[in-house]
Amino acid sequence: MPRANWSYASQFSFDIPSYTVQSQIGNILGSLDDKIALNNRMNLTLEEMARTIFKSWFVDFDPVRARAEGRDPGLPAEIADLFPDSFEDSPLGEIPRGWRVVPILEIAALLSGGTPKTSVPEYWDGNVYWVTAKDVSQKRSLYIIDTDKKITELGLENSSAKILPKNTVIVTARGTVGAYALLGKEMAMNQTNYGLVSQRENEEYFLFFMVVSILDELKRNAYGTIFDTITTRTFQNVKVLMPPTKLTRCFNDLVYPFFEKMLNNENENASLIELRDKLLPGLMNGSVHLRGD
Repeated sequence: MPRANWSYASQFSFDIPSYTVQSQIGNILGSLDDKIALNNRMNLTLEEMARTIFKSWFVDFDPVRARAEGRDPGLPAEIADLFPDSFEDSPLGEIPRGWRVVPILEIAALLSGGTPKTSVPEYWDGNVYWVTAKDVSQKRSLYIIDTDKKITELGLENSSAKILPKNTVIVTARGTVGAYALLGKEMAMNQTNYGLVSQRENEEYFLFFMVVSILDELKRNAYGTIFDTITTRTFQNVKVLMPPTKLTRCFNDLVYPFFEKMLNNENENASLIELRDKLLPGLMNGSVHLRGD
């Protein structure tokens, strides 16, 4: 219609809930939205708490400085004793004595992805989560728990994609270069991302923050004729500081409850969003009735 005919359109009638029912619907949906917002705020706080500990221990070296100056590090003795009480020179500048400077790929395995042939319908719309750069750059929180596209087991078998474990660190290599996330469950990914998995057990959260800390360097070293791209060589040229294993695992154990709570909150939000989106049309058209309605 190039122009609406008001005299015609104004004769349409619509069934709408009473004001009381509208208020009840608003209260129900508002409660769901409030819980989702609360979980999001909690996740931001938990992530910031873990980030603050990482920065204090492994970037600013606060416990080492305190011990070097004869001050109380403010940590339990069994943790404080894991830190040295002096510094030494290194290619990265002054670092705690006894810590090492190593290539990032000495402590992390670098994983790549793949894409099944789009011309084969049997490879697509399966139950294997398949992460793209879009999923990473547009994620709602730290964790990825769902993907825009999924592939089949057959598609997985007939491509270079592979299943990556939970808590793999994902970094986008093309498009929005340097976006990052953690996998909330086992997933595959395409070649627009890299995955990093700790070479040693019980260091996945230490590795996560270590990768985040070098993202600016990775982006500076990205190159390409048309689009900036992170390559395997980009990671090969990056060196990082590696504390003793006892200390990195101590950090991992300390922040583990934070990350598990963040993941639980994100899964709960996904369920709440699904419930909200299913309830709204049913409440509005009357197919779902409120108690006492």
